[in-house]
Amino acid sequence: MTTHEPDARLNDTGEEGPVVHENHLCVTLRDTALMSGDLTAVYLTTAQLTDFGVPTDGRVLLEVGATRGTIDRDYALRVDDAAAEAVMSGTEATHEVAPRDLDHRTWFRTVARAVAVLRTTERLRFDPRDGSELTWNETGSRAVNGAGGEYFPRVDPAVIGLIELSGTGRILLARNARNDFFSLVAGYVEPGESLEQAFAREVAEETGRTCRDIRYAGSQPWPVSDSVMIGFTAVTDDADARWGTDGELAEIIWATPADILDGAVSVAPPGSIAHRLIIGWARARATAATTDTEH
Repeated sequence: MTTHEPDARLNDTGEEGPVVHENHLCVTLRDTALMSGDLTAVYLTTAQLTDFGVPTDGRVLLEVGATRGTIDRDYALRVDDAAAEAVMSGTEATHEVAPRDLDHRTWFRTVARAVAVLRTTERLRFDPRDGSELTWNETGSRAVNGAGGEYFPRVDPAVIGLIELSGTGRILLARNARNDFFSLVAGYVEPGESLEQAFAREVAEETGRTCRDIRYAGSQPWPVSDSVMIGFTAVTDDADARWGTDGELAEIIWATPADILDGAVSVAPPGSIAHRLIIGWARARATAATTDTEH
């Protein structure tokens, strides 16, 4: 994060220097941010938090911005249920919003990072290498252990992808036993694998199929599990499984664009990269089919 040095002026203490504003985005115990009805972040000053009886212990610096004579320091702050209720009853904050609810919206990056850094600094208190206590820096981007060694936050990469059955205009959708909707094959990257190798392995394990032409299709941070989802598209020649699966999936189907766009098949909810890939594919194929018909 970069800042610009403001011109010197009298600050709140009467001394010459920039005025510093401390602003806090409150994050609940459910990893949701307190936001207004139009999904705009609501920042509270230190004075407001004091009035609500909310301490600023454990806050993490998200961003520093500067205008002429003023520095804004924006923090993420964990609040318990009582504090969240007090804030929502006394400010314009009316909604608890999870990062996935903001996918591609203005405040997505801010809320996702707030959740991620708070989870990291709260949960990772000891260095797994030697057991010594970790001391995190102000932004939660780096820590030092008891011997002064550096430790960086862990982000677990996971792959997810859309698989099209060659020459058919259908994609493979899968449902696990926990959900009532269909999504895409996904899983964590194992040590020693490339991202493409990890995706091919997950497809083989979960569906009993091979895939080819694996291409990058986008990514999405997933802070509630300390992960980043890396999306792919791929093609398979296997309409049916070639071998037994690992049993993780309760149901596998082949779906057309019409199945998806007409709602005959319930798919992953908005805010997920799975939804984006599925709906994007269906709309693109439907548009292409319409264009072909017109010509």
